[in-house]
Amino acid sequence: MQTIFAKLLYEMEKGLDTVLATIIRESGSAPRGAGAQMLVDGQGPQAGTIGGGNVENLSILHAKELLARRSGDIPVSCANVDKARELLGWEARRDVEDMCRDSWNWQRNNPLGYEK
Repeated sequence: MQTIFAKLLYEMEKGLDTVLATIIRESGSAPRGAGAQMLVDGQGPQAGTIGGGNVENLSILHAKELLARRSGDIPVSCANVDKARELLGWEARRDVEDMCRDSWNWQRNNPLGYEK
């Protein structure tokens, strides 16, 4: 795990785009469980593994798709929800799994984003 974060820090310091793929839930037999991580850049896997096989191969392909930026895409998006809760009384009603599923479905159904 230390190698992944050291490599991620290096990539971030160099301004290189990188995806950290993380298994958040497992179902049935799996070579690596929840929490397994793999760092992927435009060339492919750089550190770690999420178990090999089809799940890892698909994750690498999806990561490379995410790394292929389109015009207008922002490089980083971070948020602290404390201010939204304090000022607006807003709290998230869904978890990371919901967010990942909804985001991936939207991307898959809208490969050109909002462009037609």
